[in-house]
Amino acid sequence: MEYKLNNRVAIRQCHDPIKSLGLFATEPIAKGSRALQEPALIMHNTRGQAMTEAQDIIESLPMEHKNLVLKMYAGPSDVAPLLPVGHARDHIHPSSKRVENIIRYNAFEGFRTGCMVCAAGAFMNHSCNPNSYLYWNDHAQCVTIQALRPIARDEELTFNYIGDQSIYLTTSKQGQRLQVTDYHRRLLPGLDGPDRTIRSEDHDEAMGLLYEIAELIGEEGQHNLELALTRVEQAHLQQRLGDYYGHREKLRGALVIRQLCPGADHPSCDALVLEMHN
Repeated sequence: MEYKLNNRVAIRQCHDPIKSLGLFATEPIAKGSRALQEPALIMHNTRGQAMTEAQDIIESLPMEHKNLVLKMYAGPSDVAPLLPVGHARDHIHPSSKRVENIIRYNAFEGFRTGCMVCAAGAFMNHSCNPNSYLYWNDHAQCVTIQALRPIARDEELTFNYIGDQSIYLTTSKQGQRLQVTDYHRRLLPGLDGPDRTIRSEDHDEAMGLLYEIAELIGEEGQHNLELALTRVEQAHLQQRLGDYYGHREKLRGALVIRQLCPGADHPSCDALVLEMHN
């Protein structure tokens, strides 16, 4: 059995029967390239909140999205798909408890935007040695699956969502990182106003905080969009100090990361190229 999602990815039966279905590469996928992009069916702040508000969420969905969500895996004890069409199925199928379990088993939490349920992403299986990662593309308003390393034809696409190695941020980690970033912005209140002078001690502390952010991201083992944004912030500080070589080098580093994450066709890459040459 195979259901092709695009020219690169298809849903197939896994070799391990415990996994059931999974996403598989139908052709070789290069490191850093986009394997699949799809909109989210459900978006919420956290998985826990989404599960608590399961009934309200399912009732607010468009009928097309609602039908897709209700077809998802709802746990080993789910009997709804086995029931004949009739009153019992109509009662159990959209029940709040069943929708809660669908969110429990199929949602991804992180992306800097919260919790999401996606149609194809729900088929991705966990691996402690993943070959893919996911991120939320603000520009396209879609969840994107990227190749973490070269993926061979017929290899299953996997990602890591367990433990300290997860690239997705918990709510507390998001808060910590935002606190560091906000402190850096408050430290230099004149950067976006008419007064663009920077005291050397303020510059040194701001650059130190930016390097701290880069270290936090680097510990997760990913060259992702957040790291690219950190490089851009560093570039702007260098520019305001008159270090135009440092400015271009930081932008060049951000461009390389963005080409790996959203892909070279993302509009932000064009913007970085223009800024580098202005």
